[in-house]
Amino acid sequence: MGKEILFKHPVTHPNSKGRLFILGNVERTSLEGGIEEKNIVEAKFGSNGRERKIEFIERLSDKFSIEFWLKNWKTFHDAGLPIPPSIRVSQTGNIFVTNLRANGEEMYGKGFLIEAISKHIFGQSFELRDIDKVFFEVWSTQKKEIIKTIWRLMEIANENNIVLPPDDPFELLVSSDGSWKLVIVDLKMGGQMAQELFSKDRVRKKNKSNAEYVIYVLDSLFDIFMQN
Repeated sequence: MGKEILFKHPVTHPNSKGRLFILGNVERTSLEGGIEEKNIVEAKFGSNGRERKIEFIERLSDKFSIEFWLKNWKTFHDAGLPIPPSIRVSQTGNIFVTNLRANGEEMYGKGFLIEAISKHIFGQSFELRDIDKVFFEVWSTQKKEIIKTIWRLMEIANENNIVLPPDDPFELLVSSDGSWKLVIVDLKMGGQMAQELFSKDRVRKKNKSNAEYVIYVLDSLFDIFMQN
């Protein structure tokens, strides 16, 4: 356990008072899935008897990717696209974003699909958890509404000349009570494009392909779950 100092977004000079976010009793757990190295960071925030538990996802980053993360977070936020509510940079130069699964939720997207397929290929058992059964029910009964939301968010991106992250455009965040929302969690790719480089037509074509990919991923997960 130790301390971690985070700089609030937008990043300011370390000596700028009131801009630091100091975490205590920091514990890290490696987060499996995907090709990036990530950790779940549990810590306490506050003092004088007002401490509260807080969780982040820590992504190991370099200066180049940090600039993309911060720029895209603001761009997507200003456009009204669904993203994690906070993003911060640690003193060591890593990205900290709000852990959207801290209360038992699960995110279904490309990373989850890769993990499920890998287990199938290597003959490992894939037992459905309660939250997976909720996803199965949600996609069974609300697929049309989810797809409608994907297209609506795609149009928001189009209107702002934003290319959705091609590697993982949206993930479906599912809660145990059956509520759901789409969220963009990987902000190191995509972003707002200069029209002299990307015409509006080119942006639309890319986003259409990205949206169709999300639907394919969720359909594929549903098919895998159906077999278990």
